[in-house]
Amino acid sequence: CIWPFINIFKIYLIDITTMAHFAELDNDNIVKRVIVVSSKNFLNSDGVEDESIGKAFCRKLYGDDTKWVQTSFTGRIRARFATVGVKYDEELDLFYNPNPPYPSWTLHSSKLYFEPPIPEPEIPDGKTGYNEWDENLYVNDTSDPKTAGWVFFEETSE
Repeated sequence: CIWPFINIFKIYLIDITTMAHFAELDNDNIVKRVIVVSSKNFLNSDGVEDESIGKAFCRKLYGDDTKWVQTSFTGRIRARFATVGVKYDEELDLFYNPNPPYPSWTLHSSKLYFEPPIPEPEIPDGKTGYNEWDENLYVNDTSDPKTAGWVFFEETSE
């Protein structure tokens, strides 16, 4: 895929397929930043991309004490694209958001995504709309086990 890059004097064609992304991690494996690296900066002697060479290139730019992991904009490696604030799990070799969308949701231990305490219900037959989580409804539910939390919003045609 070729994208045009234009400045005042010249038009440059940038081949974005020859670029990769690397995420810098802090001591807790939280992403600090993500940079773009040209593939030519992490090819081995056979012309094949080598992540270890890319990591070394990033350390050369930002310091030997930095920690880098390759990420993919398409999510083809490490489950999803790394963004600032997400966490890298070394054992599972993937990135995930460490912050739940709601306090009651729990982290799925093997896939590292958050799940609601009550499964999302199906859309009622013959209806068009969507379900949305309501944390207050869940918290204020006094039934045991809790059954409230999802609210259905029906789409209407106007």
